[in-house]
Amino acid sequence: MTNKLSYAFILVLSFLLYACGMRSIPQADNQVEAAWADVQNQYKRRADLVPNLVSVVKSYAQQNSSLSFSRRRQQ
Repeated sequence: MTNKLSYAFILVLSFLLYACGMRSIPQADNQVEAAWADVQNQYKRRADLVPNLVSVVKSYAQQNSSLSFSRRRQQ
C-alpha cells in the first residue's frame, strides 16, 4: 500500500514539475527573442544615423574652411 502511494506521489510530483517547465521555457524563449529584436532595432537605428552624421560633419568642415579662407583673405 505504501509502495503504491509513494509511486503515485512521485508520479504527481514529476507531472507538476514537468508542467511548470512547459510554460516557463517558451515564455523565457519569447523574452529572449523580444530582447534580441530590440538590440537589432537599435543597431539599425544607429546605422541609419551614420550617413546623416557624415553629411553634417562634411558641411561643417566645408563651412569652417570657407570661413577661415575668408578671414585669411581679409588680413
